[in-house]
Amino acid sequence: MLTNGKQKQISYLQTGDEILAVDHLKIIPTDMVFMLDKQRSKQAKFYTFVTDSGHKISLTGLHLIPIISSNNKMNYIAARQVQLGDQLYVRMSGHMESSPVRNITIEIKKGYFAPLTLTARFISVNEPFNNNRTDGIHWLVQFIYQLITYIQPSTLQIL
Repeated sequence: MLTNGKQKQISYLQTGDEILAVDHLKIIPTDMVFMLDKQRSKQAKFYTFVTDSGHKISLTGLHLIPIISSNNKMNYIAARQVQLGDQLYVRMSGHMESSPVRNITIEIKKGYFAPLTLTARFISVNEPFNNNRTDGIHWLVQFIYQLITYIQPSTLQIL
């Protein structure tokens, strides 16, 4: 979801789009820096999760997703390891809550994307949020982004 409240498919996100994201379970605005992976025509196996709250998300098997572990802490696991009853974080009424997975389907879909944001770890949509696979290196991403914009702002347009 964009910060202006409009919806935009992940495949149409562009560098500089201001989106809502989640960082430490707080919904915040952030800029989309670039797509780490953009495969419009490739097929991949997707795991689709539906939660008791009615939220739905499809992820590739190796995509990391946060769940609430048995000791009530956030734990990251590959989507292919999610089981019925696992608690996923979902956005409800403007904040993050947990909801158990009630259904899992596996199917082959066409196209997958991995957007990188400047300040947050997860993109927030009307679904559980998904990991952009850069946890722990945001200082490096921010440094590169600042360096590129300082040297030549137009460089980001080609990413």
